[in-house]
Amino acid sequence: MNKKVRNYDRISIVMIVSIMILSSILTFWRVYHEKETSYEGQARIKLSELIGQMEQGQFRKSKYPYINYDLSGTVRHVNGSLLAYQVGDHVKPLEKFENHRDYYQKISSIEKNGTVQSITTFYIPVKEFKEKSSIQRTCSSLLPMFAGVLLLFLLLVLRSHYLRKRILTPMEQISESAQAMIRGNYDVEVQRVYEEQLRENEMGDLIYSFEMMRDELKIRQIREEELKKSSQELISCISHDLRTPIATIQAYGEGLRDGVAQNEKEQKDYVAVIIKKTRLLNEMIGELLEYSNAKLNHLSLEKKEIYFKEFYNRLLQELRPYVEHQGVILEANELKDDAIVMIDPKRILEVIYNLVDNSLKYKRGENDKIHMICEIQESEVWIKVKDHGIGISANDIPHVFDQFYRAEKSRSMSVKGSGLGLSICKYIVEQHGGEIYCRSRKNEGCEIRFSIRIS
Repeated sequence: MNKKVRNYDRISIVMIVSIMILSSILTFWRVYHEKETSYEGQARIKLSELIGQMEQGQFRKSKYPYINYDLSGTVRHVNGSLLAYQVGDHVKPLEKFENHRDYYQKISSIEKNGTVQSITTFYIPVKEFKEKSSIQRTCSSLLPMFAGVLLLFLLLVLRSHYLRKRILTPMEQISESAQAMIRGNYDVEVQRVYEEQLRENEMGDLIYSFEMMRDELKIRQIREEELKKSSQELISCISHDLRTPIATIQAYGEGLRDGVAQNEKEQKDYVAVIIKKTRLLNEMIGELLEYSNAKLNHLSLEKKEIYFKEFYNRLLQELRPYVEHQGVILEANELKDDAIVMIDPKRILEVIYNLVDNSLKYKRGENDKIHMICEIQESEVWIKVKDHGIGISANDIPHVFDQFYRAEKSRSMSVKGSGLGLSICKYIVEQHGGEIYCRSRKNEGCEIRFSIRIS
């Protein structure tokens, strides 16, 4: 921008100097020219009208004295009392009469049809011509200087307007926006009133870069506020979710210490409860760690190309006993086609186990069913997990992949977990370039499906 301003300054200085030099040269030339102009030339201009009238035979009164006589010297017309001649007197033709210092004497012939009819001698007051010619000469001589001053004034006005519009106003807006950002307000925009010329000069580039910086800072501020809010929610939810199992472990541990469990069977039951709650704590802490890594983009993925049909069949072999052990029937389709996918098998397995665990948590009772359906399409593999559990209300579906969803809806520890499972699933699926959706109705089961791209 400084370079542009310096160029404008140089151009303005050159224009100002050029106008001053040109107007000065024209002024001196006109002064010199006026000095060379004779009074006779000016008198001819004044007398041209009178001579024209006389050639038409009209000898009118004039404020300039004159004497008209024919070729024989007989006076025919006299105007004014300057000369002591009367009509009918005889004079010598073409003779200059008595010299009057205050008058300019001019002899002119009066012609008609190309023939000289008479002679007229005019007396023009020199004083009048000197006064008039002096004023006219002064104005005429200084006209270029006046024009140059006017042009310089217009140039300065235009330059001031340009600087105000293109530089000062945007700089004031940038200053106001910067002051607002210092106070933590990132919503004060720099008005882009010159969008057509936004990138045509350095000021436009500055405004564009400043707005990019402001937008980026605003996004970071929003993210920081969201992170702060998320951290507060995390602390609140962790405190709430960990309190119950810790309290249970403490109570059963104190029971063992104080001899509440009096026989071996009761002692084993107490220990079993402590182990169960300890495992629950481990699972919750593991989910919290994975969620934290996902938020920081540190969740490790080790992708490799695999044949999906083999992966899917092995998954069903592991998953079926796990589900049936909890009194639920797993129904799954068999794949006829195969596809090569680039995935982290461990993480995709984690997603499927999370979805199945959710179905097991919210089942209605024993002998319930979970359906797993896999479809290979042209560019994607879709996996669907469907159950007949308690379902999800329509108002809650948009939030099922949010962190702590379960914690927000149910604080009962009868359903274990931190509410982070689906949030982690969403992150893993998206890192594989896929999509995940939920479809459900209250008391009519739930269906969650996700996609994996085919290599």
